[in-house]
Amino acid sequence: MWNELAPLVSACVLGLVGSGHCLGMCGGITVALNASAAEEKRLRLSTVYQVFRVVSYALLGAVVGGLGHVFERWTQLPLLPVIGAVLLLMLGLYLMRFWNVLVYLEKVGWRLWSHIAPIQKRFIPVKSYTQAMVVGLLWGLLPCGLVYSALALAASSGDIYMGAATMAAFGLGTMPMMLATGLFSRQLLMTFRKPRVQMLMGIVFVVWGAWQLYSVLGESGHHHHEMPHQTGTLTHIHSE
Repeated sequence: MWNELAPLVSACVLGLVGSGHCLGMCGGITVALNASAAEEKRLRLSTVYQVFRVVSYALLGAVVGGLGHVFERWTQLPLLPVIGAVLLLMLGLYLMRFWNVLVYLEKVGWRLWSHIAPIQKRFIPVKSYTQAMVVGLLWGLLPCGLVYSALALAASSGDIYMGAATMAAFGLGTMPMMLATGLFSRQLLMTFRKPRVQMLMGIVFVVWGAWQLYSVLGESGHHHHEMPHQTGTLTHIHSE
C-alpha cells in the first residue's frame, strides 16, 4: 500500500516545498492574471485556471508514465529515478546559484513555449471561465526545472495512470501557495525571491536529491549483489 502511495506523497511534498520556486517562475503571471479580473470573480477564476494547470500536469504525467513503461520493457536499469534525483540536485544548486546548468534545460523548454505563449495571450486578460480553463491548460507547459523533476518521478512509475496521479499530486501541492499569491498580495512573491529564502530552498532540494540518489543506487546495488547469491542457490538445488 505504502509503495503505491509513496510517489504520490513525494510528488505532493515536492510541490509544497517547491512552491517558492514556482512563485519565482510564474508568481508574477498569477498576480497579473488576478489583477485583470473583477474582484467578485477573482477567487473563482483563480481556482479554475489553477485547477486546469493541475489537469495539464496530469496529462503530461500520463504521457511520460506511458513512455516510462516502454522504457522499462527495454531495460532493467533504474535510469528514470536517477534522472529525477539528479534533476532535484540540479534544481537545488540552481536555487543556491552555485550551478546554472538547469537554465540550459529550461531554455529548451522556452523554445517550445515561444510557440505556445502567443496562443495563451489571446485569452488574456482572463474574464471568463473558458479563458481561465485555456490559460490553465497552457500554463502547465511553462518551462520549469521543478516540473521536469516531477515529470521524471512520474515517468519512473512506468504506468500511465500512476504517472497522471503523480503529476496531479504535484500540482495540488503547488496550489495553496499559488492561490495565496494571486489572491492576496505581491509581498509573498517578493519574500520567496529573497536570496536567503532561495538558498534555504536550494539546500532542501540538494539534500532531498542526494537522498533519492542514494536510495535508488543503494537499492540497485542491493539487488545486484543478491543475484549471484540467488543463482548459486538455484544451482545448488538443481545439483541435488
